[in-house]
Amino acid sequence: MNTENLARTTFVLDRSTSEDLAYLSSRMGRSRSSLVREILSPTIADLASLIRQVPESPTESDLEGFRRAGLDLMGDAYSAGLQVLGVGRE
Repeated sequence: MNTENLARTTFVLDRSTSEDLAYLSSRMGRSRSSLVREILSPTIADLASLIRQVPESPTESDLEGFRRAGLDLMGDAYSAGLQVLGVGRE
């Protein structure tokens, strides 16, 4: 793995989320960092891209478009999560 593109980040999770992450890591034979990277990276990138498109003082029309785009992103994130778990692969 090329670690030049990685940055160490510390964050706090709810205990139950931490336990679930440890369980998934163990069951899937992958590191917790790897799982978090694979699940969060595309989601965070998409959300940042979406937020960059919303003006600082959005109109109601801007917000409605943002809501629709957000729903699309949630569906994509759900599908990505299934792919991480190996569900739905052809």
